[in-house]
Amino acid sequence: MELRARLTAISTLFLASVIFLSGYATTGMQRSATTTSKVQTVQGDVQQAVMQVNTSAEVEA
Repeated sequence: MELRARLTAISTLFLASVIFLSGYATTGMQRSATTTSKVQTVQGDVQQAVMQVNTSAEVEA
């Protein structure tokens, strides 16, 4: 194989690897955003429950 063909093959493999791995990065960022959103929702629900318990305790006292 001549040098130019080898360089072309290596360049093509490198480019394909970069594209392939960038797909994983995008998927990871999407999962992270979804998880963050879910955690914030749960945190809001917990805070609301605590407020309701505190309100109930004040009414009974």
